[in-house]
Amino acid sequence: MQFSRRILGILMVMAAALALSACAGSDQSPEDDARQGFEDIKASINTVVSDPERAAAATALVDEQVRNFEEIAQVVESRQAAYRKLAADYNTPRSELDAALAAVRQSVRDNQRKVADTHRELVGTLTAEEWDELNKQTSKALQQAIAAARS
Repeated sequence: MQFSRRILGILMVMAAALALSACAGSDQSPEDDARQGFEDIKASINTVVSDPERAAAATALVDEQVRNFEEIAQVVESRQAAYRKLAADYNTPRSELDAALAAVRQSVRDNQRKVADTHRELVGTLTAEEWDELNKQTSKALQQAIAAARS
Protein backbone atom coordinates (compact mmCIF):
# COMPACT_ATOMS: atom_id res chain seq x y z
CA MET A 1 0.00 0.00 0.00
CA GLN A 2 2.86 2.36 0.84
CA PHE A 3 4.48 1.76 -2.55
CA SER A 4 1.27 2.57 -4.44
CA ARG A 5 0.93 5.81 -2.46
CA ARG A 6 4.47 6.65 -3.44
CA ILE A 7 3.67 6.04 -7.12
CA LEU A 8 0.51 8.14 -6.79
CA GLY A 9 2.57 10.90 -5.20
CA ILE A 10 5.08 10.74 -8.04
CA LEU A 11 2.28 10.91 -10.61
CA MET A 12 0.77 13.92 -8.81
CA VAL A 13 4.13 15.72 -8.79
CA MET A 14 4.56 14.90 -12.47
CA ALA A 15 1.13 16.34 -13.24
CA ALA A 16 2.00 19.55 -11.40
CA ALA A 17 5.33 19.75 -13.21
CA LEU A 18 3.52 19.17 -16.48
CA ALA A 19 1.19 22.07 -15.78
CA LEU A 20 4.17 24.33 -15.10
CA SER A 21 6.16 23.10 -18.08
CA ALA A 22 3.28 23.79 -20.45
CA CYS A 23 4.10 27.47 -20.12
CA ALA A 24 7.71 26.95 -21.24
CA GLY A 25 6.93 26.09 -24.86
CA SER A 26 8.98 24.09 -27.35
CA ASP A 27 9.92 24.14 -31.01
CA GLN A 28 8.76 20.54 -31.39
CA SER A 29 5.27 19.15 -31.11
CA PRO A 30 4.39 17.44 -27.82
CA GLU A 31 4.32 14.11 -29.66
CA ASP A 32 7.87 14.67 -30.95
CA ASP A 33 9.04 15.65 -27.47
CA ALA A 34 7.53 12.48 -26.01
CA ARG A 35 8.98 10.27 -28.73
CA GLN A 36 12.43 11.82 -28.25
CA GLY A 37 12.18 11.48 -24.47
CA PHE A 38 11.48 7.75 -24.69
CA GLU A 39 14.28 7.29 -27.23
CA ASP A 40 16.65 9.11 -24.86
CA ILE A 41 15.63 6.78 -22.03
CA LYS A 42 16.34 3.71 -24.16
CA ALA A 43 19.76 5.09 -25.09
CA SER A 44 20.51 5.82 -21.43
CA ILE A 45 19.39 2.36 -20.38
CA ASN A 46 21.87 0.84 -22.80
CA THR A 47 24.59 3.03 -21.30
CA VAL A 48 23.69 2.71 -17.60
CA VAL A 49 22.58 -0.93 -17.33
CA SER A 50 25.54 -3.28 -17.65
CA ASP A 51 23.55 -6.54 -17.76
CA PRO A 52 22.35 -7.05 -21.36
CA GLU A 53 19.30 -9.09 -20.32
CA ARG A 54 18.06 -6.47 -17.87
CA ALA A 55 18.84 -3.71 -20.38
CA ALA A 56 16.74 -5.52 -23.00
CA ALA A 57 13.91 -6.04 -20.49
CA ALA A 58 14.00 -2.38 -19.46
CA THR A 59 14.03 -1.24 -23.10
CA ALA A 60 11.03 -3.49 -23.81
CA LEU A 61 9.19 -1.87 -20.89
CA VAL A 62 9.93 1.59 -22.30
CA ASP A 63 8.49 0.41 -25.62
CA GLU A 64 5.43 -0.85 -23.74
CA GLN A 65 5.05 2.55 -22.11
CA VAL A 66 5.20 4.17 -25.55
CA ARG A 67 2.36 1.90 -26.67
CA ASN A 68 0.42 2.77 -23.50
CA PHE A 69 0.63 6.47 -24.29
CA GLU A 70 -0.23 5.94 -27.95
CA GLU A 71 -3.35 4.13 -26.79
CA ILE A 72 -4.15 6.94 -24.35
CA ALA A 73 -3.84 9.50 -27.15
CA GLN A 74 -6.30 7.50 -29.27
CA VAL A 75 -8.71 7.24 -26.33
CA VAL A 76 -8.52 10.98 -25.69
CA GLU A 77 -9.17 11.71 -29.36
CA SER A 78 -12.21 9.41 -29.52
CA ARG A 79 -13.49 10.76 -26.20
CA GLN A 80 -13.33 14.33 -27.52
CA ALA A 81 -15.26 13.30 -30.64
CA ALA A 82 -17.89 11.62 -28.45
CA TYR A 83 -18.17 14.74 -26.30
CA ARG A 84 -18.67 16.93 -29.37
CA LYS A 85 -21.40 14.59 -30.60
CA LEU A 86 -23.19 14.56 -27.25
CA ALA A 87 -22.86 18.33 -26.85
CA ALA A 88 -24.33 18.93 -30.30
CA ASP A 89 -27.49 16.96 -29.47
CA TYR A 90 -29.56 18.85 -26.90
CA ASN A 91 -31.96 15.91 -26.71
CA THR A 92 -29.35 13.53 -25.33
CA PRO A 93 -30.88 11.75 -22.33
CA ARG A 94 -29.25 12.28 -18.95
CA SER A 95 -28.62 8.52 -18.63
CA GLU A 96 -26.53 8.59 -21.83
CA LEU A 97 -24.45 11.49 -20.52
CA ASP A 98 -23.96 9.72 -17.18
CA ALA A 99 -22.91 6.53 -18.96
CA ALA A 100 -20.42 8.45 -21.12
CA LEU A 101 -18.90 10.12 -18.06
CA ALA A 102 -18.69 6.80 -16.21
CA ALA A 103 -16.92 5.27 -19.19
CA VAL A 104 -14.45 8.17 -19.23
CA ARG A 105 -13.74 7.77 -15.51
CA GLN A 106 -13.15 4.03 -15.94
CA SER A 107 -10.92 4.63 -18.95
CA VAL A 108 -8.84 7.14 -17.01
CA ARG A 109 -8.43 4.70 -14.11
CA ASP A 110 -7.50 1.84 -16.46
CA ASN A 111 -4.94 3.95 -18.29
CA GLN A 112 -3.44 5.26 -15.05
CA ARG A 113 -3.14 1.70 -13.79
CA LYS A 114 -1.41 0.50 -16.99
CA VAL A 115 1.09 3.35 -16.96
CA ALA A 116 1.79 2.95 -13.22
CA ASP A 117 2.16 -0.85 -13.53
CA THR A 118 4.59 -0.55 -16.42
CA HIS A 119 6.53 2.14 -14.58
CA ARG A 120 6.66 0.01 -11.43
CA GLU A 121 7.89 -2.95 -13.47
CA LEU A 122 10.61 -0.78 -15.04
CA VAL A 123 11.77 0.40 -11.61
CA GLY A 124 11.82 -3.22 -10.40
CA THR A 125 13.95 -4.28 -13.36
CA LEU A 126 16.69 -1.77 -12.50
CA THR A 127 19.03 -1.64 -9.53
CA ALA A 128 18.73 1.29 -7.13
CA GLU A 129 21.86 2.89 -8.57
CA GLU A 130 20.61 2.50 -12.15
CA TRP A 131 17.24 3.93 -11.22
CA ASP A 132 18.90 6.91 -9.52
CA GLU A 133 20.63 7.70 -12.82
CA LEU A 134 17.49 7.22 -14.96
CA ASN A 135 14.76 8.57 -12.66
CA LYS A 136 14.87 12.25 -13.65
CA GLN A 137 14.99 11.46 -17.35
CA THR A 138 12.15 8.95 -17.03
CA SER A 139 9.98 11.44 -15.16
CA LYS A 140 10.59 14.05 -17.86
CA ALA A 141 9.67 11.60 -20.63
CA LEU A 142 6.45 10.65 -18.82
CA GLN A 143 5.55 14.32 -18.45
CA GLN A 144 6.14 14.84 -22.16
CA ALA A 145 4.01 11.80 -23.00
CA ILE A 146 1.18 13.10 -20.81
CA ALA A 147 1.36 16.46 -22.57
CA ALA A 148 1.29 14.76 -25.95
CA ALA A 149 -1.74 12.65 -24.99
CA ARG A 150 -3.59 15.78 -23.89
CA SER A 151 -2.79 17.80 -27.02
